[in-house]
Amino acid sequence: EFLSGIKYLIDNNIISIKSDTTIPSVVIITEKTKYRVGEEISITVKNVGTESITFGGYPPFGIRNSQNKVICCSGYDLLLTLFPNKQSNYIWDQMNFSSSNQVEKGKYEIFTTFASKNYLDNTYKVTKWIEISD
Repeated sequence: EFLSGIKYLIDNNIISIKSDTTIPSVVIITEKTKYRVGEEISITVKNVGTESITFGGYPPFGIRNSQNKVICCSGYDLLLTLFPNKQSNYIWDQMNFSSSNQVEKGKYEIFTTFASKNYLDNTYKVTKWIEISD
């Protein structure tokens, strides 16, 4: 009943939903949220917005542990632009990029920060949490 009530309000112009589709939008996609130690993790960063966005490096994301320490993929000095509906794919082998060791079991945040050509004064951040366990 709630949804039919909302539909009635929209259909009769009592309320409206305004969407600014020019705001950039990105999603981080993984196949699942829980992985076993040593299992490869496929990470996709996809531009689901309507304009191109720019990342400050490749891969276009980083990974930090629950203590907020970046342990992977801080990005190389290379700009990456993703056009609308395009994506960047990466396989993470669960190795710490500074020590080349397997990361410990625990929760990890995959994060990305990006800007768009129309919103260069603003940066946007998207995150996704995964867990590595036995």
